[in-house]
Amino acid sequence: MGFRKLFASLGAGGASVDTIITEPNVVPGGIVQGEVRIQGGSVEQQIEGLSVGLQARVEVEGGENEYKQDIVFTKQRLGGAFQVQAGALHVVPFGLEIPAETPITH
Repeated sequence: MGFRKLFASLGAGGASVDTIITEPNVVPGGIVQGEVRIQGGSVEQQIEGLSVGLQARVEVEGGENEYKQDIVFTKQRLGGAFQVQAGALHVVPFGLEIPAETPITH
Protein backbone atom coordinates (compact mmCIF):
# COMPACT_ATOMS: atom_id res chain seq x y z
CA MET A 1 0.00 0.00 0.00
CA GLY A 2 2.92 2.37 0.69
CA PHE A 3 4.08 2.16 -2.94
CA ARG A 4 0.62 3.08 -4.24
CA LYS A 5 0.59 6.26 -2.13
CA LEU A 6 4.09 7.11 -3.33
CA PHE A 7 3.12 6.58 -6.98
CA ALA A 8 -0.10 8.60 -6.49
CA SER A 9 1.93 11.51 -5.09
CA LEU A 10 3.96 11.39 -8.31
CA GLY A 11 0.83 11.31 -10.46
CA ALA A 12 0.56 7.59 -11.25
CA GLY A 13 -2.77 6.24 -9.99
CA GLY A 14 -3.63 9.55 -8.36
CA ALA A 15 -6.85 11.53 -8.60
CA SER A 16 -7.80 13.11 -11.93
CA VAL A 17 -9.36 16.57 -12.24
CA ASP A 18 -11.69 17.82 -14.96
CA THR A 19 -13.33 21.25 -15.18
CA ILE A 20 -16.69 21.37 -16.97
CA ILE A 21 -18.11 24.70 -18.19
CA THR A 22 -21.90 24.58 -18.59
CA GLU A 23 -22.10 27.52 -21.04
CA PRO A 24 -18.90 28.37 -22.95
CA ASN A 25 -20.25 31.63 -24.43
CA VAL A 26 -19.81 34.24 -21.70
CA VAL A 27 -19.36 37.99 -22.10
CA PRO A 28 -17.24 40.34 -19.99
CA GLY A 29 -19.18 41.24 -16.84
CA GLY A 30 -21.04 37.89 -16.94
CA ILE A 31 -20.63 34.77 -14.86
CA VAL A 32 -19.23 31.49 -16.09
CA GLN A 33 -20.91 28.50 -14.43
CA GLY A 34 -19.39 25.08 -14.12
CA GLU A 35 -18.08 22.37 -11.87
CA VAL A 36 -14.78 20.77 -11.01
CA ARG A 37 -14.93 16.96 -10.97
CA ILE A 38 -12.28 15.10 -9.02
CA GLN A 39 -12.20 11.36 -9.63
CA GLY A 40 -10.35 9.50 -6.91
CA GLY A 41 -7.46 7.30 -7.99
CA SER A 42 -6.21 4.03 -6.56
CA VAL A 43 -5.64 5.45 -3.03
CA GLU A 44 -7.28 8.15 -0.92
CA GLN A 45 -5.61 11.54 -1.25
CA GLN A 46 -5.59 14.77 0.73
CA ILE A 47 -6.41 17.84 -1.40
CA GLU A 48 -4.96 21.01 0.12
CA GLY A 49 -7.07 23.45 -1.88
CA LEU A 50 -8.98 23.96 -5.09
CA SER A 51 -9.34 27.07 -7.26
CA VAL A 52 -10.42 28.08 -10.76
CA GLY A 53 -9.16 31.00 -12.75
CA LEU A 54 -8.98 32.69 -16.12
CA GLN A 55 -5.82 33.27 -18.06
CA ALA A 56 -4.97 35.07 -21.26
CA ARG A 57 -2.04 34.72 -23.61
CA VAL A 58 -0.67 38.22 -24.15
CA GLU A 59 2.12 39.74 -26.21
CA VAL A 60 4.81 41.32 -24.07
CA GLU A 61 7.14 43.90 -25.54
CA GLY A 62 10.47 44.59 -23.90
CA GLY A 63 13.03 46.68 -25.73
CA GLU A 64 13.46 45.10 -29.15
CA ASN A 65 12.04 41.73 -28.06
CA GLU A 66 8.48 40.51 -28.26
CA TYR A 67 7.15 37.29 -26.74
CA LYS A 68 3.91 35.69 -25.59
CA GLN A 69 3.13 34.96 -21.97
CA ASP A 70 0.18 33.40 -20.11
CA ILE A 71 -1.25 35.76 -17.47
CA VAL A 72 -3.81 34.73 -14.82
CA PHE A 73 -6.13 37.72 -14.45
CA THR A 74 -8.78 36.39 -12.08
CA LYS A 75 -8.88 33.48 -9.67
CA GLN A 76 -11.41 32.11 -7.18
CA ARG A 77 -10.76 29.68 -4.36
CA LEU A 78 -13.34 26.89 -4.05
CA GLY A 79 -13.06 25.87 -0.43
CA GLY A 80 -10.36 24.42 1.79
CA ALA A 81 -8.70 21.09 2.29
CA PHE A 82 -10.58 17.80 1.90
CA GLN A 83 -9.98 14.11 1.23
CA VAL A 84 -10.90 12.23 -1.91
CA GLN A 85 -11.48 8.53 -1.29
CA ALA A 86 -10.08 5.96 -3.70
CA GLY A 87 -12.40 5.65 -6.70
CA ALA A 88 -14.88 8.26 -5.39
CA LEU A 89 -16.20 11.21 -7.40
CA HIS A 90 -16.11 14.62 -5.72
CA VAL A 91 -17.96 17.46 -7.53
CA VAL A 92 -17.51 21.16 -6.68
CA PRO A 93 -19.82 23.63 -8.50
CA PHE A 94 -18.68 27.21 -9.09
CA GLY A 95 -19.72 30.55 -10.56
CA LEU A 96 -16.79 32.74 -11.63
CA GLU A 97 -17.43 36.40 -12.43
CA ILE A 98 -15.79 37.55 -15.64
CA PRO A 99 -14.16 40.98 -15.14
CA ALA A 100 -15.61 43.75 -17.34
CA GLU A 101 -12.13 44.46 -18.77
CA THR A 102 -11.68 40.87 -20.02
CA PRO A 103 -10.48 40.78 -23.63
CA ILE A 104 -12.99 39.33 -26.09
CA THR A 105 -11.94 36.06 -27.72
CA HIS A 106 -13.44 34.57 -30.87
